[in-house]
Amino acid sequence: MIIEAGKQSVEDEIKKKLPNGLDRVIVTSPPESMYDAFKIIRFGGIIIFIGLHFGGKNVIDLDVNDMIFRKITLRPTFAEPAINFPVSNHLLKEGLIDPGMLVTHTFGFDRAKETMEAIIDGTEPIIKAVMLPHS
Repeated sequence: MIIEAGKQSVEDEIKKKLPNGLDRVIVTSPPESMYDAFKIIRFGGIIIFIGLHFGGKNVIDLDVNDMIFRKITLRPTFAEPAINFPVSNHLLKEGLIDPGMLVTHTFGFDRAKETMEAIIDGTEPIIKAVMLPHS
């Protein structure tokens, strides 16, 4: 399912398919996106958020009572900043790093669910999986 935030209501689109909400939500966009996450997370769900900076838009208001009564867990994590991408690309282009040593699986959108499940439950020895858009 793809939802175009700003063009579609995230809450309405999710709740059409999952009326009770989602077990897990990963927010990788500016913190204001957390408001949608709170609307679609189910009782006892976990919201994971990734990122830094966001140009001064890093503060949001939370209803702490809502989080407590619905037992919502917030899990912040740190995403690797893009400042290291040029170095990584250089090392790959120059052949100084063999990507075959890192990437153990590639998959397309059609296999995203089963690949993510395998990563979570450990049924396959996945070290680094890369989603290829046309595979």
